[in-house]
Amino acid sequence: MASKASFENLFIDCVDSTNMQNFYAQLTGWEQSVIYGEPALVSDRGVNIIFLTADFDYVSPTWPEKVGSQQKQMHFDLKVEDIEEAVKIAIQYGGTKSEHQFGKEWVTLLDPEGHPFDVYEE
Repeated sequence: MASKASFENLFIDCVDSTNMQNFYAQLTGWEQSVIYGEPALVSDRGVNIIFLTADFDYVSPTWPEKVGSQQKQMHFDLKVEDIEEAVKIAIQYGGTKSEHQFGKEWVTLLDPEGHPFDVYEE
């Protein structure tokens, strides 16, 4: 068996790393930081989310996925105290509510660069 590992950093490619940092900071309340010279957030559980300005032609993911289009490569599930408030904040800071909703217990949103994520209540 391999030695135990701990999850520390998640890197997200994007066009505007500062905007993405601000978006998720407003939504989560997590501490803004700079890690490896890049805008980052430190979650309430100590995981770092680092926003990397793409050094390539960034293509936003398509949600839901479509053959021949850029696929989502991940998505977040964020547990929130109030879904309606979280949706309102996300939209206020540049996110959108997905036209396609697949659950009743959560709401699927897209961040300003098209990454899908879900919010659900505690």
